[in-house]
Amino acid sequence: MTSVPTAPGGRTAGAPRRPGPVPPAVGQRPGAPATPPAGAPAKTTSRREGLRRTPGRLRALIALSILVSLIVAACGVLLGTLTTATTSRVVERVDSILELQTARSDLVAANGTASNAFLVGGLEPTPQREAYVLELADGTSRIAALADSDADPENTLGPVAASLTTYSGLIEQARANNRQGFPVGAAYLDTASVLLAQDVLPPIDEAIVRNADAAARDLNSASATSSLLWIVVAGVVILVAIQVWLARRMRRTINPAMLVGTLVVLVAWLACTIAASGSNDTLRETRQNPYAATLATSQALSLAGEARTAESFGLIQRGSGAASEETFTALVAEAEDQLDRPAVTGTLVADALADWVGGHEAIRALDDAGDWDGAVALATDTAETAPTAQYVAFTTTANAEVERLSEEARDGFRSAGSGVTVASWTLVAAGLACAVLSWRGLNKRLEEYR
Repeated sequence: MTSVPTAPGGRTAGAPRRPGPVPPAVGQRPGAPATPPAGAPAKTTSRREGLRRTPGRLRALIALSILVSLIVAACGVLLGTLTTATTSRVVERVDSILELQTARSDLVAANGTASNAFLVGGLEPTPQREAYVLELADGTSRIAALADSDADPENTLGPVAASLTTYSGLIEQARANNRQGFPVGAAYLDTASVLLAQDVLPPIDEAIVRNADAAARDLNSASATSSLLWIVVAGVVILVAIQVWLARRMRRTINPAMLVGTLVVLVAWLACTIAASGSNDTLRETRQNPYAATLATSQALSLAGEARTAESFGLIQRGSGAASEETFTALVAEAEDQLDRPAVTGTLVADALADWVGGHEAIRALDDAGDWDGAVALATDTAETAPTAQYVAFTTTANAEVERLSEEARDGFRSAGSGVTVASWTLVAAGLACAVLSWRGLNKRLEEYR
């Protein structure tokens, strides 16, 4: 028989009970631990504290020196690409201006040739007819090529082609009536000349002014591109400051790798500065001399063409050409002013213009004396010493001078950018080399703390 154990005091002892769950404390979420787990990691350092130590500062300086070096290289890339793009745009603008000026001169010359041929009466001489057709075709084709191009983004030259078609038709009607001796032919010729002066030449002149202004802006921006070199100066100052801090902290005079990298950047910067200074001088000289002389000579050529038309109309109007003579005088004076500019060197073109003006004065002397037939005969004479030959000699001389000066201007603008482009790529290489050398030099100091 099994006996039941009894507790002291006669109470029966039952089986031992498992301890039950402890009720949560007031305000404590059920299931939550009563105390936080022991051994939880605590962040005792921060980035700011790391930067206060030398290794952290060295890492930051490595990043800074590499960043500065890459910025120097980026400045070299920008300097080279911007200089190349700007000089290319300037050359394109110069080409557009010359094409517009040539088109204007061709159209004005065609009108002058047609007006002079009209004086002959009947069937005009074949050489003059061929010259008119060639000049009109050249001018029309140039306008058609320039319309709605980079030289004419607003397509202001588009309507000029239609006006030239109308102009050509009026000239043909003037010729047809003149062959038959009808006075109405002069009215058609006058209408054609007015159309040329009011609807054809003004849009061309506006396009020339717009392209000249754009070329001036491009030239100014080319000079301002060298301001990027001041960023390089700031970068060199930062690199030197890093080395000064490093020398004081490490008790060493220099860091060879960083010193070499900084010197490489400094030499490249000096090369770019010299190249940029030379480029600005070349741009200034080209702009003030061959480029300005090209524009002046080309404009004088066009003005002389208009003056020749006025000369012919002074005879066509027979006895009432005083207004045409005033127009001739004003146009010639303006052409002489263009050729009298300081940029226009030499007197070949000016002398040729003076010779033709002398021939014109001989024509006017005959007409003013009452010898209209003699004046017309002299104006249409094709002899080598006649005014027509003198005008042809002037246009030939002026066109040759424009061609020479324009080529000189193009070469000047191209050469102005070539030196800067070469020097800028040395700056790119120097910046990349400085980044590598700065990393190596500072990283060696950092390894001393490992």
